[in-house]
Amino acid sequence: MTDRAGLAAVLFDMDGTLLDSREALIGAYHDATTAVLGAPFPVERADVDHIIQLSARDAFPEIAGGDPELARRIEAVFHDSYLARSQEVRLYDGVAEMLGALRDRGLALGIATSKSRPRLDLDLARTGIGGLLGTTICGDEVPIAKPDPAPLRAAMHALGVDPGETLYVGDGANDVVAAHAAGTRAAGVAYGFHPAACRAAGPEHWIEQPLELVELAGVLGHVGAP
Repeated sequence: MTDRAGLAAVLFDMDGTLLDSREALIGAYHDATTAVLGAPFPVERADVDHIIQLSARDAFPEIAGGDPELARRIEAVFHDSYLARSQEVRLYDGVAEMLGALRDRGLALGIATSKSRPRLDLDLARTGIGGLLGTTICGDEVPIAKPDPAPLRAAMHALGVDPGETLYVGDGANDVVAAHAAGTRAAGVAYGFHPAACRAAGPEHWIEQPLELVELAGVLGHVGAP
């Protein structure tokens, strides 16, 4: 990992980190698989934890057993169901305030997520946080999704920042692995979808709630902050 004093940018995972969307995601998967395959999936905890970490490009073909047309049908129903479940999706408490405070301190902000572009744009419009972000990179916009570092590298390139001055915040082991492969520091969150696996992956920092990131940014120091 590249060492560099100070912090210029904070990148975030979306689902389970900024957005509490677990029930909406699982419900949409169940609606889609029941409609197309005749039974809900995923149901077992291990399957749920696996599927909700995948990019759309990977998840739907896997569920469809490699059948492209079946994958397309599942994704179409999933998207409609996710849209209909908009009231089940919300920012975690303190996220909007945290993002505003970090931006006010002079930090560049971005998202590097496995979520598809159409659904990320729905969530950004729904939550109103898009204007606080300098870039957003989705899993269907890079050759390989997390845990590959490609999404994080694309986000850093868009913001014009180096890995050593960047912090990546996520809720799963994939996020920590991607951060370290990209050369950034990682912060895990206790309130997300996969806290035990995330902590076991070895993030440098750990927060219990979103607003703790503002204090952490102060400890790490700011590059070019007012």
